[in-house]
Amino acid sequence: MRRGPSLLLWLAIGMPVCGVAYAFAPVGGAEVVPAYRRLEATVRTDTLPDSPCGRHLELGGRWHARHNPWTGTAHAVWGEGLLLAPGGIRCAADARMVALAFLRSYPDAFAVSNANAIFLGAFHERGKWAVHFRQVANGLPVVSARAFVLLTDEGMAAAFGSDFFPDGFGSPVPGMDASSAIALAASQLGTVPDASGETSADLVYMPAPGVEAFVPTLAWRVRFSSEVPLGEWEVFLDAHSGDLLGRRNLNHTLEVAGTVLAEAECPSYCDGYAPVPSSSQMVGVIGVDSTWTDSSGYFSVPVSGAGYALLKMELSGLWIDVDRSYGQDATHFEMVSPGSLLTISWDDQNSLPDERDAFINGNRAHDFLKTIDPGFVGMDRPVTTRVGRSDGYCPGNAWWDFADGSINLCAEQGAYANTGRISDVLYHEYGHGVTNGIYTAGGTTDPPNDMHEGNSDILANLMTGSSVIGVGYFDGDCVTGVRDSENTLQWPDDVVPGQPHTSGQILAGFHWDAWRELRASLPEAEADSVARAVWHYSRVLGLPQTFPDQVLWSFWADDVDGNLDNGTPHHEDLCVAATNHGFECPPVLVGVLISHTPLGHCPDTTSRREVVADIVSTEGPLDPSEVRLAYRVNGGAFQYVLMAPEGTQDRYRAELTELGGMGEVEYYLHAKDIYGNEGMNPAAAPGELHEFDLTVAYDDLESGGPGWTVGYAGDDATTGIWELVDPIGTMAQPENDATPDPGAMCFVTGQCEGMQCHAGCTLGCNDVDGGATTLLSPVFDVSWADNAKVKYERWYSNQTGTAPRTDIWEVEISNDGGGSWFNIEYTQEPALSWQSVEVDVREMFGTPGQVQVKFVASDTGDPSLVEAAVDEFRVLAGTGQPTGVADAVIATSALALSPAHPNPVPGTTWVDYALPARGAVSLSVYDVSGRLVRTLFSGVRESGTHRARWDGRDAHGAEVMAGVYFLRLATDDGALTRKMTVVR
Repeated sequence: MRRGPSLLLWLAIGMPVCGVAYAFAPVGGAEVVPAYRRLEATVRTDTLPDSPCGRHLELGGRWHARHNPWTGTAHAVWGEGLLLAPGGIRCAADARMVALAFLRSYPDAFAVSNANAIFLGAFHERGKWAVHFRQVANGLPVVSARAFVLLTDEGMAAAFGSDFFPDGFGSPVPGMDASSAIALAASQLGTVPDASGETSADLVYMPAPGVEAFVPTLAWRVRFSSEVPLGEWEVFLDAHSGDLLGRRNLNHTLEVAGTVLAEAECPSYCDGYAPVPSSSQMVGVIGVDSTWTDSSGYFSVPVSGAGYALLKMELSGLWIDVDRSYGQDATHFEMVSPGSLLTISWDDQNSLPDERDAFINGNRAHDFLKTIDPGFVGMDRPVTTRVGRSDGYCPGNAWWDFADGSINLCAEQGAYANTGRISDVLYHEYGHGVTNGIYTAGGTTDPPNDMHEGNSDILANLMTGSSVIGVGYFDGDCVTGVRDSENTLQWPDDVVPGQPHTSGQILAGFHWDAWRELRASLPEAEADSVARAVWHYSRVLGLPQTFPDQVLWSFWADDVDGNLDNGTPHHEDLCVAATNHGFECPPVLVGVLISHTPLGHCPDTTSRREVVADIVSTEGPLDPSEVRLAYRVNGGAFQYVLMAPEGTQDRYRAELTELGGMGEVEYYLHAKDIYGNEGMNPAAAPGELHEFDLTVAYDDLESGGPGWTVGYAGDDATTGIWELVDPIGTMAQPENDATPDPGAMCFVTGQCEGMQCHAGCTLGCNDVDGGATTLLSPVFDVSWADNAKVKYERWYSNQTGTAPRTDIWEVEISNDGGGSWFNIEYTQEPALSWQSVEVDVREMFGTPGQVQVKFVASDTGDPSLVEAAVDEFRVLAGTGQPTGVADAVIATSALALSPAHPNPVPGTTWVDYALPARGAVSLSVYDVSGRLVRTLFSGVRESGTHRARWDGRDAHGAEVMAGVYFLRLATDDGALTRKMTVVR
């Protein structure tokens, strides 16, 4: 194994704490998220330089670290691998001994000793041992203080880290007794503990904010259940002052975060019923014996004699026990004659639909987990599943009850459907039990609620094959769901305090995108197996407590050789998914490495731009003939240019030439060394490309936005007026503009001022209220051009408040300097991330003229939280045929399919293709699951070039959801496929 030079990883001492962020749950009373959980997210991935001060860890080879600023320890370290046990790891005892000896060897970096480390377990999966320890001080557990080492069977340490506190533990003698702590915890919540439930109080050390850093504070951990507010509560109180340090409801509920438009793809009441085997169900013969049905529903009970026997069945079995909340549970009796083969049905004569659905779907969830991990026993028990509830969190809800480990599903009521009749709702709630089972087996506390919710969503996604959760949730609405894992939400910008379901979509989005990327590069069955294993074992091995940690453990779970510097078998697919949602992925530092800062938009239509990159191979010299720049203009054919070395070591340079006037330029870098190792930048090229526009007008809004106008006839908003600022992030407004660093400015509808906004603004913090506010772009004269496009980035939020998703985001364009206006966007759908929008002026108006754009955000009627933002405005224009798309198709004599343009697709897009000979043609749109969405053309075409239009609708005329789709051109000469992305 190669070894590089020794590297010192500097771990900074904790930085000052400026405040405590609190979040509030929408139901079940106030929930205070312990501040230390949120602050853990501040750790960063860095290869840090040598430092003469601070704590350090000296290892051979190349290593990377995330530090914990609150403990001063190494939160996570990974790299080339470090051989700790030459004889290999044979059992859990070996793993424990090797891991503890290693951690104790670096007390400054890990703060681990024999006296303060309690062994949690050594979990063996996929050729790796994950060894975990928790910290104790003065005989008491320290909340969230854990250490780990990830070892291979061969004895190689692939990763390790610690969140142990090195010191600062006060006396273990409390200032109040347990009964006083229980009474105080209940009174702060305005309730009394349920006498029928278990109430407990134990002493722990809890990380709490001090003067300059988090310090371990002696605390009472109180647990009790209550009816009002309904919940199973865990409360942390300062054992001396009684101050509240943290509180959460351990019951996990399903709450409405909004709706998405989609076709129902999962079985629910929308689809009707078909006969399916009822497996793992108990069947009894009165006075004789009982048994369980197998996977096909078959059962056999030996009975002596030839007389009649009485058979009894309930919807209860090995893994699910359905309990009707009101009335007698489903029961079936039948007189049977031994020797005859019976067919017995659960139907409306002996059961309710939600009882049957809950039993079938609960068993499916159990069996699905067993296909991933046959050794997982966390749900190997009859899970009580209560259907038809109208109390508790009902109506329109479902929840996992932490106190008794049950699933609870609500009856149909008002606008809400029966949640027991929607399969992925049950899968989601079952997922909470899975999470609890994983963390209980690991000997540690459950993760925060947003991680609970995100992981429950992804279980449902993986089981149904659909990214949408809760289709049919609104009674009779078989199109709308409540959440979508196919999203562009970013960590940490899109975390919404107090809304774990919304925030959880970020984590679910990572795993959904990973599955989608794997399906694009692997056979379907293999992709499914990898996606499921990475998701499951990242939690079994890592027991992560933050989103970034679960993403990092996903890479570690995928690794096979203990050397994380050379990547993992599916590193590229996982990395695409991670970067899609703002997570860092461990860099691959073996082979050909290319470092390059992408070019930005250019307000200049000249024909040259310079591309510079640092390129090096860790294995040997580069092949000069294989260091290349590939680029294309307006979706045309790629052109290739050799990159030449310059005086600076490892630096290469090339020029993009012949770009023409109006230009949408895409490019990537490629290099290969003399041993055949190659690298790309972007890493997923040519499937992923750098891109920029050559414009006649480009305003990044960093220099004051000259020519822009705020206000228009009819504006009547009282707050939330458009202004050009460096935005302060809130639960509805972006923290960052859309311009790459060092850009900061953009137009937003009202700045939310004040320090309180850094912890999440309250409703009404200078959002749009009382009417409409308008932003007008300058007028751009493109009457000289044959072709023109307008592009911009925008942000829109309207899903919070008393009337969510009722207000409209409207954008209009004029081709006559504001004399007449035409809609570009008219939508009630929010997007809590920057979205790209493109308008083809020629396609709209025929001849470009005096172009101006008008952005209108409004809040009318019932109040809701409305925020909007605009940035990166640009105009592209040129004369003659646009270089690229059409030229590329015309020039080929072979079968050709050009990329959709525009892409991403804001509503309507065009598809150009070429045929070498007359013949039958089919041009169709498919979704990521391979389902046909729309056939754009089917018939006979002559040879030559052709164009088709897609309006972003399916075969039934409904707008498709935002997401990734595939164009497929099929002919007698072959088939071609192109990917495109729909934005809304």
